[in-house]
Amino acid sequence: MPSSFSTNLGIEKPATGELSGTWGTVTNHNFDIFDRLGGYKSVTLSATSSTLTVREASPSSGSSNLQDGMYRAIKFVDSGDIGGAVTLTIAPNTSANLFLFHNGLSGSRDIAVTQGSGANVTVANGKTAILYCDGAGSGAAVTSISDILTMSNPTITGGSITGITDLAVADGGTGASSLTANGVLIGNGTSAVTAVDLSTKGSILAGDGSGNPQALAVGSDDQVLTADSSTATGLAFKAASGGVSKATSLGITLVFGMY
Repeated sequence: MPSSFSTNLGIEKPATGELSGTWGTVTNHNFDIFDRLGGYKSVTLSATSSTLTVREASPSSGSSNLQDGMYRAIKFVDSGDIGGAVTLTIAPNTSANLFLFHNGLSGSRDIAVTQGSGANVTVANGKTAILYCDGAGSGAAVTSISDILTMSNPTITGGSITGITDLAVADGGTGASSLTANGVLIGNGTSAVTAVDLSTKGSILAGDGSGNPQALAVGSDDQVLTADSSTATGLAFKAASGGVSKATSLGITLVFGMY
């Protein structure tokens, strides 16, 4: 009985009693395949329609079956701008594999990874993606690992999050890129928070009955805060009506203090 070969990588499996005197060669070929599974390679693409071979469609017994697609981590490069987006076909379409691809093409070219008539995944220029090719034959599909991997209640213990400019209010952010210095934050439903500047000495926060509160500037010396329906906030600083002002009090003191 002749050797058989594994579906995904074409690893040779000698039958009992076969390959007398050549087991060493076959075993070494298989070890070379295993070695690539933990390796990385930079693969040069030269056309907008390219193929990444994982194994030969019909491997031959005792022959080396080493392919670039046997590496799990691959960076795609070129020798100059290819001239368009690349369609990369994983072959054969019966080989199921997991890859880490990095798109290092020049000219800002994307790479659309396909294996059959099923779903494709585009690796944007300069980006890295973990992809699964299901090896389902003519209808084979490629899936981004982010589409099949979900996380429930992840915990972030440090570091920074990149790629997000303004974290939306619905996601626990402010919805704003920057905030007014010395301002008081005002909620605005699901929209970005706003701020009222209270950096001026004596300013107070006052509602206007219709929208965001406003900063009411402090009045002059000896003025008092009083209700005034003619203003937007219903408040105003005005001279005291009735009573004794500071100036009057001082005058009285000077006059009566002489006696």
